[in-house]
Amino acid sequence: MKNLIVGSAGWRSSYAGNQEILSRDKIKELVNFIEEKGYKSIDTAPAYGDSESIILELTKDLKVSSKLNPFSNLNEFRYQLNEIDTEKINILYFHDQNLVDKFDMKQLNTFVNEILDRGLTPGFSIYDVESLKKSKDHLDEAVLYQVPLNIFDLKFLKYLFNNQMNTERVVFRSLFSRGLVFLSKESLKNVLKEDLKDIREEFESFYKLPFEKKSMEALTYSLIKYISKKGHDLIIGFDSISEIEYFIGNIDISNENAFGWPSLIEYSETINRIEDLDL
Repeated sequence: MKNLIVGSAGWRSSYAGNQEILSRDKIKELVNFIEEKGYKSIDTAPAYGDSESIILELTKDLKVSSKLNPFSNLNEFRYQLNEIDTEKINILYFHDQNLVDKFDMKQLNTFVNEILDRGLTPGFSIYDVESLKKSKDHLDEAVLYQVPLNIFDLKFLKYLFNNQMNTERVVFRSLFSRGLVFLSKESLKNVLKEDLKDIREEFESFYKLPFEKKSMEALTYSLIKYISKKGHDLIIGFDSISEIEYFIGNIDISNENAFGWPSLIEYSETINRIEDLDL
């Protein structure tokens, strides 16, 4: 999968409940595997423990995407930008979902242009369609948007379905709902608690499938294959080579046409937002 960007949030931090911090040797194995297979990139950030510095040290020809931590003014922005390794990093995201509301378009364009002047591609990490609408026509066409997408929330695909936008500018993340799709019935009860009944009813009414692991996995792999065929890049977190191989195997046997995604996307409503999940 040439569009696969491997997320490293769990490699050296407790992101998404990951309790096993990877050793430097394990990270080296992963980085070498990713480069050998020709996957697009690795996604990292200064906030992911010390994984970024290790990845940048170990990569050979692979370019890496990273992020700027939230900042409140131009000086703070420039301080972080000056720390970026422009030899290894080619995409730099603003890791602040409220950025579009914190600054006006003139200020945002200043940030974007300074990133472009360093030879980097700027990107926004956002959660709501309104931020995408507000910014996409007022910022440089090189700007990327990293947005959540999963079987419980197709809103960004629905927006793209009805609005012309270059698919290469929209990168999808959170495709497995932070691991929700792999949970057993008992675990789903523990995680969703009082929301379980409503989510189950909405899921089963919309997809006409039982709300269970088997259905959720089948839908997710089919959706990933569908958006890959459309030309989108994907960020998916993996903590081992075996996880990547398991994923690729399931993508290979999945059918992007099995569920009629164009119709589902057109009539979809959000069942659950990724930011509301306590996982």
